[in-house]
Amino acid sequence: MSIEVFQFEGLVYNVTGLTELAKKGGFKYGPHNAPINDNMRYGISGYVEPDPAIIDGMTIQRRDEPILVVELQNGMVRIVDGHHRLHRRMKDGLPNVWQYLIPHKDSLPFIHAAED
Repeated sequence: MSIEVFQFEGLVYNVTGLTELAKKGGFKYGPHNAPINDNMRYGISGYVEPDPAIIDGMTIQRRDEPILVVELQNGMVRIVDGHHRLHRRMKDGLPNVWQYLIPHKDSLPFIHAAED
């Protein structure tokens, strides 16, 4: 079984493990309907430019699937899965997104430093 990861700012996020945690956690982690606000946009600010073909070709069903978000120690959030879905929702003028939100302390077992 392959493990999906997201690497950003020297950290590696185990997306597969975080997704399993979110789905097993019941309503604790969501999915919850969250506003697309400055904190949410901060979570994608350093991400490479999204692929317009993926955004434009995305189905409504895919667009509406929850994204996976990890709360950072400073209270901000990092989107670890769902960048294109969030961009599509913003493009469509939607004010909210469904998300699984993993609190910082719960996410720590699934994050490690990237190897150089």
